[in-house]
Amino acid sequence: MMKRKGSTKTNPDTTREDVHVRRNAIETALLDIKHYVQNNGRVVLRAGLILVLLVITGAVFYGVLGSAKKSSYEELYKARKILTEAKEQLDMADLLGGVSDKPKEGSSFQEKSRKEAIGKVDQSIQALRNIEGSLLYSFSGAKALASYYIAMAHLYKVDYTQAADQFARFADKNPDYFLAISAKKKQGYSLEMLKKYKEAFAAYSELYKKNGDSYMAAQALFDMGRMAEKQQQLDIARKHYTDLIQKFQNKSFYFVRMAQKRLYLIGKS
Repeated sequence: MMKRKGSTKTNPDTTREDVHVRRNAIETALLDIKHYVQNNGRVVLRAGLILVLLVITGAVFYGVLGSAKKSSYEELYKARKILTEAKEQLDMADLLGGVSDKPKEGSSFQEKSRKEAIGKVDQSIQALRNIEGSLLYSFSGAKALASYYIAMAHLYKVDYTQAADQFARFADKNPDYFLAISAKKKQGYSLEMLKKYKEAFAAYSELYKKNGDSYMAAQALFDMGRMAEKQQQLDIARKHYTDLIQKFQNKSFYFVRMAQKRLYLIGKS
């Protein structure tokens, strides 16, 4: 009978020897561990207790963190709901006050409705400030959203000074947040309503620099031109309008047309 190519024959004695060696190694290791524990029992016990405490602390921490995050968003939702209802009431009061066929009654209703709505806005601001200032919510994104909604609440109250300050703080603290662009734009608007055109120009300028050649950059450049006009700096206004037309000719038809209109009104020279 021919031996098959590549076949190997295992020596039973060798296999038993290998198993015996491995068993001895395992037994030796277990004995070493046993002796160490016997000689260093207190150290091992302390280490075990510390490990258990760390595991328990970690579990509690993550449990509290998860609960706080959930709670912060629940509180944020409630405050935002109140704020939204207040804004709708303010809009309705303005609408009904403007179309009333009895001016005196319409004015009285409008004033009462606005007063109630402003009370809701203040209630919302207080709730949002509790979220914004809570250490428990420090790891939650709800703090940033609360800060933004506080600024919006001041805007609804037509408190442009507070709105401008709050939007500025939000944009500075959260430069990469998705609402940072909106905050900077609303900061400029609030300053403009306060007739602080120089500061508004600076806010729009920052917005322009951070948005490349996007639609928002075109709007910011147009707003820079408007602020220059309001300060009677017509040469600067012309420059910004001209830059807008040249840079955004094929990217932002609306603001290009608006810039062309402003140039026509103030003159090109």
